[in-house]
Amino acid sequence: MVATSKLHWMLFSGPATLALLALFLSSEPDFAATLWAIVAVWTLLKAITYGTSEIGLTDRRVLAKVGLIRRSTMELMLNKVESIQVRQGITGRLLGYGHLVIIGTGGTRSVIKNMPSPEAFAQKVRAVLPT
Repeated sequence: MVATSKLHWMLFSGPATLALLALFLSSEPDFAATLWAIVAVWTLLKAITYGTSEIGLTDRRVLAKVGLIRRSTMELMLNKVESIQVRQGITGRLLGYGHLVIIGTGGTRSVIKNMPSPEAFAQKVRAVLPT
């Protein structure tokens, strides 16, 4: 392996936002309890996705496997890569995450979402691309 990566912790932003809402609505105990149950299940699902995801770069291919039950895999041979793009919004630039878009021959787009330091990973891919 030339480089490996995991998903960014920002993957947990949805459950965290819902948890804050549950805190503010603590005066409504039944509704808040329902929200806390949803937060717990949602966080567990995101933790499973985070823990079972793998992103890798070898001297021949780029690999990404995300999820456990609903598994999404991407494998692209380096000699088939036409271009690499990094997509980051303002939040992504501030917190150090974004999406890596790898465009293969024929216009095939492979997107790796919520990746930490996507520009650094893109530079590593560019470094091993065949010339």
